[in-house]
Amino acid sequence: MRREKCLTVLLLVGSLVACGQPEPAVVEVEQPGIAVGDDAGHADHPDHASHETNFLDNPALSPTRLMVRVVRASDGVSVPGVDVHVIWRKGDNDAGRLNGTTDGEGVFLCPIRPRSYVHSIVVDPTAATAPTGVMVKEIWEEGRVGDFEVKVFPSSHVVGTLMDIDGNPVPFHPLQAWFMDRWETEVEAPPPADLVGKTNAEGRFLMSGFPRGAFTVAADGDGKVTVQRAGGFLDVGETLEGLELQVAPGQVVLGEVHGSEIGPLNEATVIAGEPGRRADYRSTGHERVFHYPAAQIVVRTRSDGGFELPLVPEGRAWNISVRHGTHQDWYGKIEADQTFLKVEAKAGVLLEGAVVDSSGDPLRQVQARLFSGKGFSARTYKPGIFRFRGLSPDP
Repeated sequence: MRREKCLTVLLLVGSLVACGQPEPAVVEVEQPGIAVGDDAGHADHPDHASHETNFLDNPALSPTRLMVRVVRASDGVSVPGVDVHVIWRKGDNDAGRLNGTTDGEGVFLCPIRPRSYVHSIVVDPTAATAPTGVMVKEIWEEGRVGDFEVKVFPSSHVVGTLMDIDGNPVPFHPLQAWFMDRWETEVEAPPPADLVGKTNAEGRFLMSGFPRGAFTVAADGDGKVTVQRAGGFLDVGETLEGLELQVAPGQVVLGEVHGSEIGPLNEATVIAGEPGRRADYRSTGHERVFHYPAAQIVVRTRSDGGFELPLVPEGRAWNISVRHGTHQDWYGKIEADQTFLKVEAKAGVLLEGAVVDSSGDPLRQVQARLFSGKGFSARTYKPGIFRFRGLSPDP
């Protein structure tokens, strides 16, 4: 029997309070679940069945083990109390991770199943250190004892205030942060947040644990949608202050998509969002960091042609488009406070062809462009075929 497990770590980010920063939010670091054997590997570990010693509880006694030492990159000082995950595989279907926390000397001892393929080591973020990881990609032979040193860098911090549309602070409200660009979070299946937390009693927040790189912060939840997010690029150990997020009440918008003569359209892609959202970058006073409008919503229609857009901001008009392989693209608008929309899509034309070289051999990975005023493009695939779907029958 297998099950999904998820690790949650509470980070009480109090390191900046002494420097006059607002009382921090409690930030949860969510690690995506991974399938592991029952009892985190106890039941299916052959060593467990044949020995009285439980190596998971007594890793130092395991003849096959891995020692992970976490140190600060700046000075090599050991970092205690950091959560570590060793990702492993054995065979085609047996996979999982072994979780632990570094001791007072910054060490995590991990027993390894003989002949397991150790894929990688992941170190969680803390209030002071950024997340990181190292690739191992080695088969761990029976009796092997190995050491790995993982260097961690200072984490970055984001400080700001959450307001409602009337300019009032919003206390004890959920927060989410991703270690990625805004557009990576605005997809059909949005990734889970890397950090979550809440504002304090004054609507202020401090989120720690960011690595160097792209980030996005939002505050969806409790029936509200973030109409002003923040994001951009963070450097190592950087602290960004003065960010202002804004939330508004949200409402569910339901809809139906019907095709010409065939009734409900299944698996049509529906994209809804604020007008001009791609060019809407509002200054925050920080270089490489901006305020963004609400995230677009991407969903697919069901077998009955129905779809649901969760938490569209109340009182705002949104653009909406519908795309389907056998029908022409449809563009329209969700009016302010509209809660239902019916779309009638027109049948489209399939244009198919092939790209070949002077010898008649097909060319793959060639960009084919259709100059029809809409800038359609398609990439050829084996054997050099391209397809443009959903075209208008008019020239």
